[in-house]
Amino acid sequence: MKKSFVIAFFVLLLISLSLSSPYPRGKLYKTGIVILRRPDNFWNEIEKIRSLDKLRRRRRAIEYLKSVNKISIDEFRSYIPILPSGCDIIIEKGFWLGNSVKIKFSGDGTIDAIKNLPCVVDAFEDFEGFRIKGIEESADALEIVWGVNQINAPTCWDWGYTGQNVLVAVLDTGTRYTHLDLVSRMWHNEGEIEGNGIDDDGNGYIDDHYGYDTYNGDGNPWDDNAPVYHGTHCSGTVVGDGTNGSQTGVAPGAELMAVKVMGSGGTGTASALADGIQYALDNGADVLSLSLGWDNPSDDIKNFMRPIMEDVLTAGVVAACAAGNEQGDYSAPQDLDAPADCPSPWQGPGEGNSRTAVIAVGATDSYDDIASFSSYGPTHWDTGDYSDYPYPPGLMKPDICAPGVGIKSTYGSSDYNYTIKSGTSMATPHIAGALAVLISKNPAMTPRTLDSLIQNTALPLGPAGKDSLYGSGRIRLDEAVSSAPVPSFPVIAYDNYTIDDPLGNDNGIADPGETFNMPITINNSGMDATGVSATISVSSTYITVIDDSGTYGDIATGESATNTGDPYVLQASTSVPPGYSFDVLMHITADGGYSWDDTFSVTVANYPRQTADLDIGDVIFTITNFGEVGFYDPTNSSSPGSGFVYDGYNYLFGGGLFIGFEYDDVATGENGSSSEIKPISDIQTASPGTFADQEISCSFVDPETRIRIDFLAMEWSSAPDNDFVILRYILTNLTSATISGLYMGLYLDFDINYNSGWYDRAFWSNADNWGYMWDSQSPPAHPAYVGLVGVSEIDRGSVVNNPYYVYPSGMGWADSVKYNFLSGAFSISSGDSTDDWSLIIANGSLSIPAGAGDTVVYAIVAGNDLSDFETNAAQARTHLGEARSIEQNIKNAPEQLNAKIYPNPFNSSCVIYAPSESDVAIYDLRGKLVWKTSSGTNAKTSGLLGDTKSNYQKIVWTPNKSLSSGIYLVKIAMKSELIKARRIVYIK
Repeated sequence: MKKSFVIAFFVLLLISLSLSSPYPRGKLYKTGIVILRRPDNFWNEIEKIRSLDKLRRRRRAIEYLKSVNKISIDEFRSYIPILPSGCDIIIEKGFWLGNSVKIKFSGDGTIDAIKNLPCVVDAFEDFEGFRIKGIEESADALEIVWGVNQINAPTCWDWGYTGQNVLVAVLDTGTRYTHLDLVSRMWHNEGEIEGNGIDDDGNGYIDDHYGYDTYNGDGNPWDDNAPVYHGTHCSGTVVGDGTNGSQTGVAPGAELMAVKVMGSGGTGTASALADGIQYALDNGADVLSLSLGWDNPSDDIKNFMRPIMEDVLTAGVVAACAAGNEQGDYSAPQDLDAPADCPSPWQGPGEGNSRTAVIAVGATDSYDDIASFSSYGPTHWDTGDYSDYPYPPGLMKPDICAPGVGIKSTYGSSDYNYTIKSGTSMATPHIAGALAVLISKNPAMTPRTLDSLIQNTALPLGPAGKDSLYGSGRIRLDEAVSSAPVPSFPVIAYDNYTIDDPLGNDNGIADPGETFNMPITINNSGMDATGVSATISVSSTYITVIDDSGTYGDIATGESATNTGDPYVLQASTSVPPGYSFDVLMHITADGGYSWDDTFSVTVANYPRQTADLDIGDVIFTITNFGEVGFYDPTNSSSPGSGFVYDGYNYLFGGGLFIGFEYDDVATGENGSSSEIKPISDIQTASPGTFADQEISCSFVDPETRIRIDFLAMEWSSAPDNDFVILRYILTNLTSATISGLYMGLYLDFDINYNSGWYDRAFWSNADNWGYMWDSQSPPAHPAYVGLVGVSEIDRGSVVNNPYYVYPSGMGWADSVKYNFLSGAFSISSGDSTDDWSLIIANGSLSIPAGAGDTVVYAIVAGNDLSDFETNAAQARTHLGEARSIEQNIKNAPEQLNAKIYPNPFNSSCVIYAPSESDVAIYDLRGKLVWKTSSGTNAKTSGLLGDTKSNYQKIVWTPNKSLSSGIYLVKIAMKSELIKARRIVYIK
């Protein structure tokens, strides 16, 4: 009787835990990209955002673009059910840059059907078309770093401008971040602990210490492009600091973020590139370096990349992009690669108003001649979606040139080597480094200003004006830096905060009831500022500001300061709901009359998303601390999670917790790092546990409705208890009013046998309060019976036909469909045909008074056959009483509670000691309230309990004569939040 169990969440995202394919068996899925329409008022909002200073511009742009993308994806999702039969679509990930979404799709004609939706601009299959733009060069370099000298970068270093305090993201094949010339220049994500498999900073990416690999979906952007090592070479041209002997970098004082967007062969997809650019912006990059391109780009690719680069510009970030190495391979206007064909930030003579972040870079040699391979313009924009630069005359490109022939830079074969390469790929990082040097002089400069500086000060090499080979000419960095304006006033803004709670549990998280320090970092992108200070204020009844002032002293241009020695001090009320967010208003002042107000938000009990395995016996079961079980983040291909494996086979496709509030509002842990349900505690593991051989507990909350869930998963190591996992959920109402009409359920989608068709069967028995699934093939390929059992009293259950209710071509598993199953409006007892089936179990409707709760216990059970399954299900139910009443150390309780109950067991009366401000309620094991402090006579005494210094109340409870012997649960709540649950045994 051996088995393994996992519950994973969200069938629409369809991630597999143990098998190689994360999609439904038997279907061929391709990857696609759907470009979604922007709202009618989009450009009005964009113009407002672009008028802000640089720091506020980035923050506001990212917030707005994310909100637009979420709304657009929701609209797109609503149209999926009306697509023709056979058009299956799985939404994988939204790209807020460019307002698009990555999908998996199957079915002939699906892309064409998507294109016809009113919310869609374009749709196309995503395949590898982006390529690196560097080539091996056999000629010797004329000088070790001739390109750096040619553009006069050392002169700028002598002036004190090395790219300091500027972050450049190199989007390429990765970076050998241990190379001696790069290791001290690498960006480090300070919020991430390297290699622990956890998204410590909650940014949606696991182990992104040096950057991220969006091509493979992991946190290691290592350059595996052997023997070329293209990304490492480009990285050295940006920031190589000469530690190993050769000064290769234009900006040796800048920081480098490694973003791997291409595979070992030097090619990559549009979605990986979009994801990489999005990662760079979301994590603070000032400059993007893209030594890659899509040659002879189709309208689909052009229409995809241009809105992305428009949005990058809106965020105040500039991008250096390789023009391409196809000179003469294609005729104008198709010789230039995408995204280098996008309009530049600065409007030059004869150019239209439409702008993006792209500066297209051509390559020159040491004689300032154009490289024989450097792609030429003009390009065109008459793609249907864009018609502002029809050809002829088109849009003049490239914008600028830089050294790109015989360039020596870092080589990825070891930590010491260099190599020589040629290409517009080699010219592009010269421009990226030059932009970093310029920004280090004046961090407030916009992409438009930066672009105009390098174009207007370039060395003219071609015909007068801007031409189709050299653009505006070869960059002269010293001339550009000399012409750059000096900041004329400070521009000081909020950057980030940290939590320091030495008086609490010292975990770096603001928990309810804690007094905590909050050092805040501010950044000055304007002129030098002296005498900087700031005060904060909060408008929240839950949060008290104890020390509202901070002193920062003098902050130079481009520098940051943190009031570590004089932090702000705040106190969170014991009654603040975990997951609650509050706004902080920051008033910043400096000498000379400077002042500015900024705002940011802080979340109470903002814990990182975590996973853990029950693995003490035959069962391997993964849980998370945000409502999903079995896997971590369906949008993240590196998601941890052991899955449900039985005799080497994964039986479970997906599943998880549903909480239904209204017809179209079912809260889940879906979408991983963007889930509705938020973690409010770390995962705690005990082996042995209080009751089971291994126990894992955690807490999570739906901040919108303020339903808190304290979760406990239990497993045993030996028979007869090693064929099931028990899951307990305590739901608590954190509001001040009764919540009625609430439903709770657990959904499991088992996939047992697909072999040129489904062999799965399913059955639900309301009489037995269980459901199970099995392989109907004869003989079965996978003989186990697996299912879901109501250990505590439940109200209903059902089998679910996935093609009809879950598939996008069916009802799409919308919230309304889930709600109908939770409420019993949809109810099916038998999956009497072979098909793709799943199971759901539900309780409700529930009515939970303010501060009160309800407890539900489920089991996931397996057996070698039906009889074995039924035996194991019955055994799981023998643990009902213990499972409901086992004490759980509930994190984020309003205050530490010293409670005492005696005698226990008792046969007439028992005495309950609890804090004087607490409410006490007693429930039977079915969750029925049998007594509470306001419903009977209780004797109260004010005094001390033991050695504590807390006031307490003494309650004498005498059970009503109608109550039978058994186990009862005492729940003690403080200010509407459950803080302790203890079991008592009544013997008549």
